[in-house]
Amino acid sequence: SLFACYYIGTKEGEEQQKITVNGKDYELSTKLGTGKKIEEKFKVPLVQLFGKLGDALSSELTDIIAIAAGKADDSGFMQEIDDNWDYSDLYNTVQELVLRFQFSGSPADIERKLVKYPGNVELKNAIRELLGVPIPKPALPESTGLN
Repeated sequence: SLFACYYIGTKEGEEQQKITVNGKDYELSTKLGTGKKIEEKFKVPLVQLFGKLGDALSSELTDIIAIAAGKADDSGFMQEIDDNWDYSDLYNTVQELVLRFQFSGSPADIERKLVKYPGNVELKNAIRELLGVPIPKPALPESTGLN
């Protein structure tokens, strides 16, 4: 496949999003400095920008990936995406990148952030699944002695 999105291990079990475009691997940064570059490019706070991804043009989604890959000034990189990915590859990569901006760190770090995150169990489990974090098993009900 010409498209791949996977994770590489970094310090203390932290996983970093990595993509493959036409056989070349690129690591995507989700650090605050990268977020600031994205804000500067679009002149919108990250929270507002990420809330409007469904309205974004393909070129804007490609720009977000290029900034995260450190390739914002590399037209060849953006052309490789255009030539080798489909819209689903592009949109899913940006969607996952957005989650990694909010929930970075080791699986334990992500779990601590999710506990504080507003939302129901289904939403939190969907986020866990997208980020490759184990989904906790539900607690078994305590025995009442009647069963």
